[in-house]
Amino acid sequence: MKHIKLLEDFVNEGAFHAALYKARNEGAEEFEFKGKKFPVHKKDAVNESSKRGGLSKEETLKIAEVVAKAIAKMDSAKVTVNMRTLEPDSFDLDYNGEEFDGGSYNIYDNGEVKNMAISGSPVYAMKNSTVDQAIALIKKNDKRK
Repeated sequence: MKHIKLLEDFVNEGAFHAALYKARNEGAEEFEFKGKKFPVHKKDAVNESSKRGGLSKEETLKIAEVVAKAIAKMDSAKVTVNMRTLEPDSFDLDYNGEEFDGGSYNIYDNGEVKNMAISGSPVYAMKNSTVDQAIALIKKNDKRK
């Protein structure tokens, strides 16, 4: 299993959110995307996970290292935190020397660490996860396997 950013995932995720944003601004109750209908959630009903975690860069690095170790252990690969793009509540992972191929992640105030490089942005860890707990979440939530 490789954790690689797929261009199609980025395009689909962006197009989906653009359709949702347009429908929300038009006051629609639902919208269509790729032949399927989805409900429009009002702005005041946005999931708590939409708020960033408010962590420092150092706190973000500790969480990023847990996720990197989890993926490395699962895939028997070299996974490292990309220090150039590390920001509070956001990080990227390099996979076997390929920049960003380990995914792009956001940390939210409900504790979720989501892989934004995969359609649906699955939760890969919680901000207090151990390596083994992160592995369990990855296995549970990454539907590409």
